[in-house]
Amino acid sequence: MAGGGLLLLLAFLTWGGTAPHAGQYWADVAVAGALLFALGTLCWWLLWIPLPAGMPAGASPNPALRQAAAYAVAAGGIVFLGSGLWDETWRQAYSLAANGDPFQWQPNLLIYGSVGWITLTALGTALAAARTPGNPRARWRRDPLLAGLGLLSLYPLLVIAADLIGHWAFAADSMAWGGSTPVLVVSMVAVMLAAVAVQSSVLPQPAEWTIRRLGLGELNTIILLAVAAALLLLAGTGGWEHATERAMRPAGFYPAVILSVALFCGQIGLLVLRRPGTGVLIFAAGLLFRATANFLFQQFFGMTETGAAAHFLALIPAAAMDVVYVYRAHEANQMSTSWLAIGVGSAALLASGLLLIPSLVDYPPVDAGTLPGMVIAGIAAGFFYGWCGARIGRAIAAAHHLPPLAEGMRMRLAALGAGAYIVLLVAAFLFMRSAPLPQ
Repeated sequence: MAGGGLLLLLAFLTWGGTAPHAGQYWADVAVAGALLFALGTLCWWLLWIPLPAGMPAGASPNPALRQAAAYAVAAGGIVFLGSGLWDETWRQAYSLAANGDPFQWQPNLLIYGSVGWITLTALGTALAAARTPGNPRARWRRDPLLAGLGLLSLYPLLVIAADLIGHWAFAADSMAWGGSTPVLVVSMVAVMLAAVAVQSSVLPQPAEWTIRRLGLGELNTIILLAVAAALLLLAGTGGWEHATERAMRPAGFYPAVILSVALFCGQIGLLVLRRPGTGVLIFAAGLLFRATANFLFQQFFGMTETGAAAHFLALIPAAAMDVVYVYRAHEANQMSTSWLAIGVGSAALLASGLLLIPSLVDYPPVDAGTLPGMVIAGIAAGFFYGWCGARIGRAIAAAHHLPPLAEGMRMRLAALGAGAYIVLLVAAFLFMRSAPLPQ
């Protein structure tokens, strides 16, 4: 799964127009790979290899810490998404110079702050869970899931640090659409998915599929997945909406990216929450994020450059999957239902979505020359990422769930989570409003 995903991701990035400067792109990929290997080795040593004899490492996770971490990461994820949309809008309007100072580009500062917040809170809760006497490796394994989230949250911070060092050393454009930005986006999506696993572990598991009222934890799960989906759509389809980048983007990739994101995130949400309708809620939330960002950019800067066509199109396969799970509610846990949902969702987008693309975006064209590539790429990528989403969603749902929190603790953590959302969003709002326009 990981190997196939990386190959498809490299194909999208290499031939999808996000790497106009090949030398910088492959250098960024090499640095990101080295950082991933180093962090992966640390995780393997801390969490996976057996401990020496006589060193017990019984897991004793704290559900309150897990819930706090999930709220904090979700709030930081919304700010990161907003800063990414802001960065995309300004780059299309002002075209940051290749040797520009990254600390004078205001969206970068918000990106750095949001990543720093996520790392600080995720790693902080992991360290709090490991505050017990004993060997460091045994202490980290007291809550392996929270430890994994904390260690994974280090990766985007390391990518940013390496990118800044590269900027100062080689006068390269920090956070440009080269190799580092897609890696940063994918790593943040991975952090959001890890937070989904953390959040899921403290949710009550329904005995069967249901459409009962969503609780705060379920809503937070939808927000985490909506942020992940919106980031992938921004990275995967943003350039098609701008004439300066269209020539670098093969027409067949546009529906393939949308279908991959919709089936991947939709399957995870459906199988984790076990509620038909989750797919539409995820992409409706992403559409709300985008509409809110467009409104704020119009009010603050007098511009609206970020389109929402991809979000509208992603609703089609998401809704089709929801319908399949509604009609197969009694067999929803079977893999055959997931395959049927993937097939119906793919057919829905490739049938109706391809008819809508010409009226929603100027590029790519849908004609006899582009249609075969769109269908082939869409089916191949959609089925693969839909299968990945189904497997990941089932793995998260089948993981060990902790006893529910006491009512008083649950309400205190909900207040803490609401406070984190409010403080971060208000701070981001004020920062955007006060940002001077580039010269």
